[in-house]
Parts: sequence; structure tokens; C-alpha cells
Amino acid sequence: MDALAVLTAAGGSFAAGWLVGYALRRAMSIVLTAAGLFIAALLGLQAVGIVVINWGALAGAVSRLVEYVGGEVGPAALAVATSSVGLPFAAGVLLGLWRGGGQGPMMISDLYGEEDEL
Repeated sequence: MDALAVLTAAGGSFAAGWLVGYALRRAMSIVLTAAGLFIAALLGLQAVGIVVINWGALAGAVSRLVEYVGGEVGPAALAVATSSVGLPFAAGVLLGLWRGGGQGPMMISDLYGEEDEL
């Protein structure tokens, strides 16, 4: 395999990784905001006495989910991660997650620009 092909594959996978990381950062912002609002609503309903939350069962379900997801990484995932395409892709994802989203969540004013004085 010649050097140009390796560099092209690495550069393309890095760019794709950055795009995936950027999209993940935006999606995580939306999902975590929704999850936080949902948990706050549940806690409010529990404080009023409308719902009863079994915290032991919830903790057990989260623990089983973490163990299941953690057990899915195997030799095939390691081989992809160490290839000439996998490492630049992973670096791009990390860069997209770290620097891809700018400062904080997107606001409505970002879509329309600065507010005009009336």
C-alpha cells in the first residue's frame, strides 16, 4: 500500500470522525437536556405524591445496562480501532466532541442573529 493511499484514507476517516463527533455532541446536548427535564418532572411528581419511584430497581436496571454495554467491546472492535482508518476516525470523533460544538447549547437567537431594537 503506498503512502498516498494511507494518507488519503487517514484524512478522510479523520474528517468523517470529526463530523460524527460534532453530531454526537449536538445530539447529546439535546438528549441530556430532555433527560434532565424528565427526571426533574419525576422528582416533582414524587414530591407531590403522584408517583412512587422504586430507586433500587432503577439503580439495578442502570447497572445491568452499563455491564451489558461494557461487555460488547471485543477483539473485532480493537482491530478496527488500531487500523489506519480507525485511529484517525477515533481522533476525529474526539476532536468533534471536544471542540466541535462551540460554546454551550444552540439558542434560537443563533438562528436569526442579534435581536434588533424596535
